[in-house]
Amino acid sequence: MKTLMMVCRVAFEDLGMKSFYFLVLVTIMLACTKHPTGEGTATPESAEAQYELGVKFETGDGVPEDITEAAKLYRKSADQGYVFAQYNLAVMYDEGRGIDEDDTEAMKWYRKAAEQNDADAQTNIGTLYYNGEGVPEDVAEAVKWWRKAAEQEHALAQFNLSLMYYDGIGVLQDYTEAVILFRKAAEQGYADAQYNLGCMYATGEGVDKDEAMAIEWWRKAVKQGHATAQNNLGVMYANLYGGTEE
Repeated sequence: MKTLMMVCRVAFEDLGMKSFYFLVLVTIMLACTKHPTGEGTATPESAEAQYELGVKFETGDGVPEDITEAAKLYRKSADQGYVFAQYNLAVMYDEGRGIDEDDTEAMKWYRKAAEQNDADAQTNIGTLYYNGEGVPEDVAEAVKWWRKAAEQEHALAQFNLSLMYYDGIGVLQDYTEAVILFRKAAEQGYADAQYNLGCMYATGEGVDKDEAMAIEWWRKAVKQGHATAQNNLGVMYANLYGGTEE
């Protein structure tokens, strides 16, 4: 079965109109500093603008790329409770980009975003608990947070949770539940889940053995460049069409 993974996200809109970049950036910068009293202090209304400007600095979209400046802007926005900024700031602490790596701070900001039902943050909290990064290792907490994200149809959380059910880690082993969760992630195009679902059909774990369904799901994974699925598919074809069964 595949190993656990985390999700990293930078959400932004591609304006697609470079001739307007300067005007847009000026407008955002003004919004980041504007205050009804004219004192130049950031307001809750400017949190989104600070975040958007942070994204531009992080991606080099219309301005020179500056990860450190992006982190500063994310923090200003995050301090005002803006969920996307809280998430992106957490990722920066997690990866040590534009700021010193700090698992404890990453967890702090992921948690703030997760408490606003951000599924990506909930997923990453689960992974930090599972790996014992920034917090003591706690599989039960990992399962709890992945479940929260999975209930929001987060494919990676569904996949991670399915592995817990498959291996019986933090939950009672349940191949049927593993299949359900693999399928949910697979139907969202998650290649590792498509591969694992194919394996479940090939072995008959949690579902009736069905080589045709195994082939179908491995094909979907292969289309996304999944090498192990391609290998399994080759072996399956060899066995079905003239190869020797092992």
